[in-house]
Amino acid sequence: MAGVALALCAAPDPTGGYRPAQAGLVIHAPDGRPVVPPGFDRAEQNLLLATDADARALQLTEEDARHYRRIFALQERGEWEGADWEIRLLHDRRLMGHVLRQRYLHPDRKASYDELAGWLQRYGDLPGAERIHALAQRRAPAGQQRALKPPRGGDGERLTGSLERLGGLRPEPLPETVLDEDSSDPDKSAGAAEDKARLTVAPRSRTASRSTPTTPSRVTELLRAGKPGAALALLNQDDFGRSLDSVQYDQARARIAASLYYSGDVTQALSLASASAARSGPALTEAHWIAGLAAWRLKQYDRAARHFTNLAEAGPRSPWLASAADFWAARAHARRGREEQARAHLAAAARYPHTFYGLLAHRKLGGSGDLNWRTPELTGDHLKALSALPGGTRAIALIQAGQREAAELELRRIHPRGDALAEQALVALADRAGLPGLALQVGNAVAGPDGAPYTAALYPVPHWKPRDGFAVDRALVFAVMRQESRFDPKLVSSAGATGLMQIMPATAQHVQERNADIGEADAGRTGLFDPSTNMELGQRYMAELLNSQDIGNNLFLLAAAYNAGPGTLARWRRDLSDIGDDPLLFIESLPYAETRNYVEKVVANFWIYRLRLGQEIESLDAVAAGGWPVYMPVDVFPAARSTQVAQHGEAP
Repeated sequence: MAGVALALCAAPDPTGGYRPAQAGLVIHAPDGRPVVPPGFDRAEQNLLLATDADARALQLTEEDARHYRRIFALQERGEWEGADWEIRLLHDRRLMGHVLRQRYLHPDRKASYDELAGWLQRYGDLPGAERIHALAQRRAPAGQQRALKPPRGGDGERLTGSLERLGGLRPEPLPETVLDEDSSDPDKSAGAAEDKARLTVAPRSRTASRSTPTTPSRVTELLRAGKPGAALALLNQDDFGRSLDSVQYDQARARIAASLYYSGDVTQALSLASASAARSGPALTEAHWIAGLAAWRLKQYDRAARHFTNLAEAGPRSPWLASAADFWAARAHARRGREEQARAHLAAAARYPHTFYGLLAHRKLGGSGDLNWRTPELTGDHLKALSALPGGTRAIALIQAGQREAAELELRRIHPRGDALAEQALVALADRAGLPGLALQVGNAVAGPDGAPYTAALYPVPHWKPRDGFAVDRALVFAVMRQESRFDPKLVSSAGATGLMQIMPATAQHVQERNADIGEADAGRTGLFDPSTNMELGQRYMAELLNSQDIGNNLFLLAAAYNAGPGTLARWRRDLSDIGDDPLLFIESLPYAETRNYVEKVVANFWIYRLRLGQEIESLDAVAAGGWPVYMPVDVFPAARSTQVAQHGEAP
């Protein structure tokens, strides 16, 4: 900001620089308005992450933490003399590589080749060294480009995992019969030995088979072209059918049945799926699933109950499919008055409290939905374990200095390699520092001492806010961000969707045209990379959809429209008009698998974030009772924001 100067707490020193007072940095704009500089959180009083003696020895002192906060803030606005003064006051210089990186990459300062080459020699293991290296190569004297060694850091193993796909179920060791090298169990996979010490449930998509039969490519091509009739005719040709074994044939027939179901031919879908399920059901979860849905849609509830029960008893490896099978089995049994069987299936589905149907089952059984939001404590032992790993001491100091993004880059490169204290430190730091992307990464890879996932890490609360403040409940914004980008503000999809809420360029332009205070720069690629701007555009688009006559605050319809577009949703609703008032059947009958999964993931995220924020979940109660989920805001917004949201027009 041009014209912004240090005031009140900054005094000139004899060298011509500034010596800020110890109370904190206050910056005034030309209009006298106080400005909080980037990286400086006025509300954060305690700059120590842990206060026991061992922990203090591994952290910056509060004095140095304040100096670093001022340095980064001053350099952000090109106040080099003030930053130099603060640097001279430092006792702990472990972050000088990050300080100089910020300085050398600043648009208002042209770093020399010698500065850049010296930085690479000393700090080449830091995150972001690639940018310094590329800049140094451009500024190298003729013939010296090859003398620059490439950055030496960042090539190590990354911490990865997929505990969230357990659906909240506590992981247990696999049975030895599954792990036997000679086992003929159809569940056995090439990765079973790798899973031995960790998970009973492996991630699978809802329509994935338990074994790995392959659908012939010619059938697949016809189905992708929207020609299930032609695919069935091909399958019924004697020569083609005899070229397949029984499971391959049934897999192809089940996929054709699914295509027919989603295109509206429910009767034939039931016939084909039932035939495949009768012969190869244990190997083909899709067959029982489609047969169950088709039978339910045709009001053949006993038949639906058999298919969903058989699917549940087959033990799907995906918790999302397992909980869905049990929940729908419960629905079918309850429709026929078999309450005991229904409750048994609900109890089975409720074992997966992070899944859509697990949450519904738990609520139907009278559960409050409470989840364990514990996070590990942070002690000197935890920080010591983290400090022993490359980048650990810098990451600790960066968090103290308010440099969240740089701290996250350091922490993402750390692999604890089974050190429980280091694992717990990563979980605790990600939660305490407000690093949602890191929290989700670590939460998927690290379980607690009892083997259960850290729910707080899997559903982190971001520190970002929309540019003008929240106008849509935080739980809903976080739910969409978690599903869309996994809290990666720099994510760009192959289709061009950008940022935290994966906003398409056309959507950004649409929001800009309907909001006079949204400029072209905000709706451009650079603006969409900014978290606060991206969230502002995303929530305004959501508010527009919610206020449209076609959606009317319906959460299922909102999620479907956000994913597939309001026009596509309108067409689907016309095509599915025969379903009547059955919200769950409506979701499961949407023709796009991506949208079906998206709706359930976003709404489940929304319910879980409501729980984390200590809020009521009336929409969960409504769906559990067989109704539609209606968005009812519970966060308190300024009057100006509420008025602004109410003035949004109908979605196109």
